[in-house]
Amino acid sequence: MTIYTWESGKGEPSLDFLLSIYTYCFFDRTDWRFHWARECMRAMKPETFDSGVIELADPADSCI
Repeated sequence: MTIYTWESGKGEPSLDFLLSIYTYCFFDRTDWRFHWARECMRAMKPETFDSGVIELADPADSCI
């Protein structure tokens, strides 16, 4: 899977893959992969995140 493949509409990353990246990178505030995974999940399922059922935390908001 490449970003081009997703942008061209030929495929998209799975939610499991994105959640794995999100979880793995959660405590690294500078890791672009965390923010990328979070925004991808929001773009793929906006109704889920807009409803408030699921809220993806930003590590900048948490105490470490």
